[in-house]
Amino acid sequence: MDCEHVYSKTRSLFGKWCNFSEHDKIEVDVKSEPNFMKEYIRLDPVTQETQFSRKFAVHEVNTTTATFKESGQHHVEGGWPKDINMHDLEQTVRYRRKVEKDELYIHTMLQLLPPMEHTILQNNACNIYEQYFQDEEITPLIQRTFSRTVNVYRDIVPLKRPITHLSWSPDQGNRLAVSYCDTEFRKSKIFSCNSYIWDVDNPNTPFITLRPSFPIVTMDYSPKDSNILEW
Repeated sequence: MDCEHVYSKTRSLFGKWCNFSEHDKIEVDVKSEPNFMKEYIRLDPVTQETQFSRKFAVHEVNTTTATFKESGQHHVEGGWPKDINMHDLEQTVRYRRKVEKDELYIHTMLQLLPPMEHTILQNNACNIYEQYFQDEEITPLIQRTFSRTVNVYRDIVPLKRPITHLSWSPDQGNRLAVSYCDTEFRKSKIFSCNSYIWDVDNPNTPFITLRPSFPIVTMDYSPKDSNILEW
């Protein structure tokens, strides 16, 4: 007669470490009996196997290997049902009108337009002078860019000072505030702190000469009042 015991164990119970502890406990206390020595027969050698612990069995099974495959698709014209011929203009126009009359069409477009607009704006720069088609002749520009000098506003101070900031007046830009400052003025013993407000129509003489106690690095007109300067 075969006795079989099925032992089941969840995966969460696998791999736990042993927890050992020290304690004194007497499982069995067998007293010696001198009368048993008469029935004792000494055998030499003696081979005997004893197994008193429980038998456990663990079975491991490998799952089926999943196979993955990558494939691409060249999408040129799609989104049409099987009964619509995309090369037939009349059928495609009729189907578009049918879709646009659907109640969910506007709701769907409102959800698709923001991400599409965000993607388009990421690459919204276009070089208007780039030659896109190689088989066409390059046409010259109708008008070439050029620049010319209208007025020259010279610094009255004989020392060479760099211009650190320019600010146009908010009232039609008739006046120009110019701040002069040499960033290395501490190393120089001779320097000037004067800055000027020029009238655009009079480049010979400054409209106002500003004489602060220290060089002005930046100077701006107030956007609300053209009579106020901030530095």
